[in-house]
Amino acid sequence: KKIPFVIEKGLEYYKKLHEPRWVCSEKEQIMLCDKDWDIVNACLESCYSNKQIMNYLHPIDIWGDHIESYCEDALFKDFLVVYKGKKCETLPFKLKIDNWTIDPENKIVTLNDLKTTGKAVEKFMHPEWGSFAHYHYFRQMYVYGLVLWYYCQQKYGVSKQAGWKMDFNILAVQTLPDYTSQRFNISRDWLKKGQIEFEMLMKRVAAYRMFGEKGPIDFA
Repeated sequence: KKIPFVIEKGLEYYKKLHEPRWVCSEKEQIMLCDKDWDIVNACLESCYSNKQIMNYLHPIDIWGDHIESYCEDALFKDFLVVYKGKKCETLPFKLKIDNWTIDPENKIVTLNDLKTTGKAVEKFMHPEWGSFAHYHYFRQMYVYGLVLWYYCQQKYGVSKQAGWKMDFNILAVQTLPDYTSQRFNISRDWLKKGQIEFEMLMKRVAAYRMFGEKGPIDFA
């Protein structure tokens, strides 16, 4: 019964797939209906006109030179979970970082994650019902920061002992008028919560793979 409804709702999209609007590109192309096209452009315009967001995506130093900035980097890391010093399980992990920068002069690595929200952007960080808490983005920010910091240690020699630190930001834009965008700095308390939740989930996955769903679980 749902098939005619789905076809009707998707008809405009299907028609556009056959329109001669394709251009040569190495990237995968996505066709948008007119409504989605307008929303995407409005969100982009909001971000482009937000000086704070652009300063984080494309930072410059005191001399006006661009600081190294990277987009959509894929990083891979294996996590080793050890059970009472006897059994162990390796869990491969992959992540894709929206944007990050490294500033050797000020010794800071900055992790920026871009988000869209269907609610007013000022409600994004509400500790109880905001999107940040609801979708557990604090867990994502923690593990992304953990892997990125490890990568920068290996490639650039960063360390806390040498005075390096890390900054965590979410750059959010609402997908409804007036398409407001805002930058949110993520606190250490949120990151600590993300660490606890991430480690517990990884332990559960490892326990399942080692002992099965009915096996003994003692995280102590």
